[in-house]
Amino acid sequence: MPRLRESICCAEASSFFLVALLLMVIGACCGTATKMYEGPTLPKEQLAILYRTENAGIAAVDGKWPGMVFTTTPIHLLPGEHSVQVNFSKPSDYSASRYYSVKPIEVKFNALAGHEYEVLARLTGPISWSAVIQERATQARVDSPSAATTHATVPDDVSTEQVTVIKEPAEVWKDARIEIRLDKTDRTNTYPSEVKDSHDKPFAPRQGNDFFVIYAIVSRIKGVHVRHLGARGHEKSALHDESGNSFKQDSWHVQGVSFFGGSLNGPSEFIEGSKITLIFEVPQDVKPAYLSFVYYYTNDWKEESRKAKIEVKLPGP
Repeated sequence: MPRLRESICCAEASSFFLVALLLMVIGACCGTATKMYEGPTLPKEQLAILYRTENAGIAAVDGKWPGMVFTTTPIHLLPGEHSVQVNFSKPSDYSASRYYSVKPIEVKFNALAGHEYEVLARLTGPISWSAVIQERATQARVDSPSAATTHATVPDDVSTEQVTVIKEPAEVWKDARIEIRLDKTDRTNTYPSEVKDSHDKPFAPRQGNDFFVIYAIVSRIKGVHVRHLGARGHEKSALHDESGNSFKQDSWHVQGVSFFGGSLNGPSEFIEGSKITLIFEVPQDVKPAYLSFVYYYTNDWKEESRKAKIEVKLPGP
């Protein structure tokens, strides 16, 4: 997928992961909890317990390092508001190396006594990841909405922006470089199967929300390399309702790309026939009316990315 080696830095056998692995083993063998509060040890029913899950590392809780980032040891917290710094690490799908985040994501939540929580981190696109906190028993998300930040790690190298506005409802979105044909839209409380298969365990929507999914097909590309649909610090596609409320893209997925030089570790581009899936989390009582479709392209492989946007009114049901 596009620029994966740049997006989540690759460590072949770095001392970071050797140390992290050793600490994980030590933590697992000890079977103890990490106490993140002052004073005497309290019984579990008076505490909140936080666990990490696969791919998620806990770098800090309330600004304090818990001692082992990728440990399986639970963290004991007092009830109340907490801030968690989350790191991401995942084995490469193409080699024996690993990928890890350049900087953590801050996630905030309100912990209740007697409850258990877990931190999840997953890919939200070929070059982006995000983190949330959910209750362990119910898998209900408990992180605050402001924490729904998505990070990726390609350079913020966008040099220009070009906007095309389509005022009438349309199933075809196009500008001078690309043509996209709308296949269908869907509302659901689970991720599409093709995205589940290519991503880590997907997050559930927050209570009162569901996913609005747009399926589209690239029908034409002219004279450019369409590289991706947004990375670190980049603007991403968004939905808008008739009242002007906006809902940022939760994740994106593309099936069918061409790799430069034929290498799976090299840069890639969309091709005619590429299938695009855009996923947005929206309140259940909201009817999306407009789409700001954002994509990034280059004129040649070595050029900095350029941003283009197509503003379109979505067709009715």
